[in-house]
Amino acid sequence: MPRTRRRQRARRGGANEMGKRLLKLFEPGMDAVMTRMGPSLTSRDIISIVKCHPELWRHRKTLLPALFGHAVPEKFFEYNAPPIYAAPLCRRLEPKTKTAAALMFLRMAAERGDLEGVKEIIRAFQITRSQLEMNHFKAFETACYIGHPNVAKWLANELKLTKADIVDGNCMPITGAAEAGHLGIAKWLTDHFKLSTADIRANDNLTLRLALEYEQIDMADWLVDRFGLTEADVRDDNNVAIREACERSRHATLDWMKEKFKIDECDEY
Repeated sequence: MPRTRRRQRARRGGANEMGKRLLKLFEPGMDAVMTRMGPSLTSRDIISIVKCHPELWRHRKTLLPALFGHAVPEKFFEYNAPPIYAAPLCRRLEPKTKTAAALMFLRMAAERGDLEGVKEIIRAFQITRSQLEMNHFKAFETACYIGHPNVAKWLANELKLTKADIVDGNCMPITGAAEAGHLGIAKWLTDHFKLSTADIRANDNLTLRLALEYEQIDMADWLVDRFGLTEADVRDDNNVAIREACERSRHATLDWMKEKFKIDECDEY
């Protein structure tokens, strides 16, 4: 049965509404988007994704330069006219292109703390747990690093994340939380996933080292007290934390090391 005009308009409208919601994700910092898109999407892919949604296409003259990081050639506006039917174009996109775009949109929503946006993107693009696992659960890691506990907790429950998912070396939200000083998230991660001292000591004590590198003293204090870390942990990886604190004059970190472990060795570096 041929589609009626009403049904065709409904399809276009659906794509347009999704475009409006996606557009909001780009507003805070479109210049940063390309660094996430670059490794996985070609220029043609980006154009196709923008064309998928009329609302995105309507903003192309500001959106595309920001996505590409430079002025967009006029040819993009000449022969990439808006499609008559956006929804069929979206269906014709290669699955890997759709997935790459969806994961990027999801990460952007998580970065903004847009829980409704996260839910909408997972639903609209039908993102599966296996796709997120291949992406090392970057949206979850981002929410922990930026400091959006509502998004992090929802993703953890929705995706049924386990301890194995977040301590595999590629997804380590506790290190991001430590670097950014999000103590509440670090405590929640520890309790929810039952993190151990061995987990915190992974990768040459990276979690503690990042807390010290970024002078997150409350975080460093909590890590030492909660997990029983010692002077040896501060000295892990050939005293790198001490050396960097001395070389970069991180006074808060140096004062903490001296008070906590009697470490005062900057004369040696």
